[in-house]
Amino acid sequence: MIDISAVKHSQKKHPNMTETDFCLIPMIIAAADEITKGKYPETVVYRKTLEKEYYYVECTRTGRKRLAMKTFYKTKIGG
Repeated sequence: MIDISAVKHSQKKHPNMTETDFCLIPMIIAAADEITKGKYPETVVYRKTLEKEYYYVECTRTGRKRLAMKTFYKTKIGG
């Protein structure tokens, strides 16, 4: 689940994210190069390398039994 507050958070904290990047989220989840436990409790990190390394982070929503976007960002490959 992606809500507007998570998108605004990502855009504020990671201003280099574009609309095109956000359109990649379904593919990043479906074909992640790596899926790991996140730094914070109840978070999952999907990593996908394309022209950049993309990181899509989800967290569990207590009581809703679903994952929701926490943040989304990209870095230089290897950076």
